[in-house]
Amino acid sequence: PEIILFGDERGTRQMAEEVGARHIREVSRNEFGTPLVDQLFQAAQDSASYSVMAYVNADMILFQDFVEGVGRVRAQLSEFLLIGQRWDLPLLDEIDFDRSDWQAALQKQMQEHAMIHPESGLDYFVFRKGLWPAIPPFALGRTVWDNWLVLDPNRRGIPVVDGTESITAVHQDHDYGHMTGGRQE
Repeated sequence: PEIILFGDERGTRQMAEEVGARHIREVSRNEFGTPLVDQLFQAAQDSASYSVMAYVNADMILFQDFVEGVGRVRAQLSEFLLIGQRWDLPLLDEIDFDRSDWQAALQKQMQEHAMIHPESGLDYFVFRKGLWPAIPPFALGRTVWDNWLVLDPNRRGIPVVDGTESITAVHQDHDYGHMTGGRQE
């Protein structure tokens, strides 16, 4: 896959170099400094090499079943939006992805401590370029933008596929200090 990391936050460029990703420093932001969803999606689509794209929040860990699930959906549908629920997991230790058993260890932690997140919080979207003709200028990480990304194609009759049962998406729990109402907002 081609990975594009956005942002000028400390460590973003270094992380992109470390994992062989492209880095786009410039991010359009609102008056509070929050990145704008419409601009991120447009910049990604303008610079991406492939027609099938995935937006994934940076605090997510995906397993090989993500790639396999995307392959199945794209083989069956010419237009689609693939989404799914995530598993919330408090991870306090750094994961050593060079260890051959990292997935098994993480799955064990999930069995013991993870909770499935409600359908309202989405952290990955897989789609073909141009799925959204126009996206409102939502602030990233705030409420409703992820739900709107599902509602719009659904209203237009584009299949929305729920990958929850076949895709393991792990969300590294964190605080929600960036939101006035915290996690409850």
